[in-house]
Amino acid sequence: MGLFVANYPLLDEDLQSTDLPRPIAELGDRCFGLIATPARLSEVRQQRRPNSTYASLEQCTRELRRADALYRANGIPVINSTTRSVEEMSTQILQTLGSRPSRERSRT
Repeated sequence: MGLFVANYPLLDEDLQSTDLPRPIAELGDRCFGLIATPARLSEVRQQRRPNSTYASLEQCTRELRRADALYRANGIPVINSTTRSVEEMSTQILQTLGSRPSRERSRT
């Protein structure tokens, strides 16, 4: 489809403010926020680092709230990935991008 995509994982320091992290600040109009439920995020993290603060439900809840605030502050569409496949999420992203004016059209 001619798209180049990347995943930018939000780090703790990225969540200290509602400003977009520097590496993606110029790309905000093309960003999509992916979230999950705190329980699902904790489950995934428990597999990576069992019984850690990183995997705790409290930490996951806190990070998801901060990420949601960052997305809202920057007008970034959010997709909940808890029960969606990659294909479903990519379809939603393509539909959203298709309904926006293209960058070239908006410049004229």
